[in-house]
Amino acid sequence: MNPLSLLIRRQKQSLRPAETALPRLREACRLAESPTSVLILTHHKCATTFITRMLQHLESQPGPLRCVDYEDLLWNHGAALAVNARCGGPSQLLETMRNHLFSERGFVYGPLRSGCSIGYDDRFKRLFILRDPRDSLVSRFFSITHSHAQPVDPAVLRLFRHERSLARQECIDNYVLRAATTWLQPLLASYRGMIVDSTRNVRIVQYEDLVNDPLTVVQDMLTYITGVEPHRDAVTRMLANETFVQPAEAAGRHQRSGRPDQYHERLRPETIDRLDDILREELAFFWPHATARAATIPPASFRLRAAA
Repeated sequence: MNPLSLLIRRQKQSLRPAETALPRLREACRLAESPTSVLILTHHKCATTFITRMLQHLESQPGPLRCVDYEDLLWNHGAALAVNARCGGPSQLLETMRNHLFSERGFVYGPLRSGCSIGYDDRFKRLFILRDPRDSLVSRFFSITHSHAQPVDPAVLRLFRHERSLARQECIDNYVLRAATTWLQPLLASYRGMIVDSTRNVRIVQYEDLVNDPLTVVQDMLTYITGVEPHRDAVTRMLANETFVQPAEAAGRHQRSGRPDQYHERLRPETIDRLDDILREELAFFWPHATARAATIPPASFRLRAAA
């Protein structure tokens, strides 16, 4: 073989991918044909149990999307994985390892309740499912004081028990004011920032619309997630055993009445006024009908609304 031919062969061999890299290339080729991944961004006490069941139903159907619930996995297996010792906790793990854990194609991730900054990445479809924060705070009070299951991870359990003990010493009005400042307002502000940063690949679903017209809203959500409109009869069957508003309320149940605007019955007027002030920017952005204060309101083009 002449020197030139030998040089060309060596160059070709040097460009040939290592055997250990070939599986990654094959996986990349497979994912390149998969649909855009979806992030389901929400918060506690916002039909997250139903969202989980909806995604389990989606996972059971034939299709190119796979569903992953990292928060449920961390709730159940965080202690065995030593997530607190290694990473500082479940939320910190999702944040630190977001680029490793979230693939741009082929997956539905959620429900995500922690506001991980992966939500700023508009290469994903982002579906925000939100509830009037004043109702969410009331519901969370009864959940944290009575009904929420205790975590398995000992470190998380200690924090949970401390929060439960603190909440049980407070009246509901003091609790919601504290939780609005420490939990829900910062979370909703981060979601607002994600949307303001880029309105590309964004949809918003209101819990109140889901309660009032679940068939239409769930059909719209599944269409956005999969890119294919599901048959209305299939959605009807999926919703057959779902009850978003309970006929009777029991404080000890994890799923309470679910009725919108219940905060008017549970909170003092002065507490509601203070909440409106704490949450004024978030209320004006996501629930413009709920406040007359001026603020930036997201364009209607990326809202999912139930049909009248």
